[in-house]
Amino acid sequence: MTILEALGMAGDLTIYGKRDNILVCRETDGEKFYERVDLTSPDIFASEYYYLRQNDLIYVEPNRARSGSSSYNQNLSLGVSFLSLLVTIIAVLL
Repeated sequence: MTILEALGMAGDLTIYGKRDNILVCRETDGEKFYERVDLTSPDIFASEYYYLRQNDLIYVEPNRARSGSSSYNQNLSLGVSFLSLLVTIIAVLL
């Protein structure tokens, strides 16, 4: 199976995945090897990590937009809404 087939079977990459920095983890003879793969490069077809082996792990790094949005808490929007309501009530009463 190729890395492209594996990603396709997993549901493909979303717009939030970095296509130029995919990490493939492979264990050979008890030793772990890590290789960064660039899917946008034509050199991927010559890479030894293009064809996956059993128990290979693929990690797709999120891009900056996705990793930045994950740092916001859902409660933050609730707090901002409550604060704006409070300011509006104070403004109406004064």
